[in-house]
Amino acid sequence: MGAHLRSDVVVSTLVTITTKIDMMDTRLTQGQVRLEQGQARLEQGLARLEQDQAVLKTDVAELKTDVAELKTDVAELKTGMAVVVDNVGLLNCKMNKLLAHMGVAE
Repeated sequence: MGAHLRSDVVVSTLVTITTKIDMMDTRLTQGQVRLEQGQARLEQGLARLEQDQAVLKTDVAELKTDVAELKTDVAELKTGMAVVVDNVGLLNCKMNKLLAHMGVAE
């Protein structure tokens, strides 16, 4: 009878160990699945970030081109403004001469 009790204890212990191993295996498998899903989400996020980065690089290149064009436009406007200022001075002189010729003083 003692041997029978010991064998029952051994069997019970083995069943408990097997059950715990199965539960640990299940948890490890579930954890592995969650890790793989998380990795897939991270890879998708990384792909989106790479796409966004490519778009940003294109936008930055376009902005640099726009800035260069604006600098050229500003330089042209400054040149045009200098011509206008010179012309205003010349027109003022001509107007004064005309007024003097007409006998009208300013």
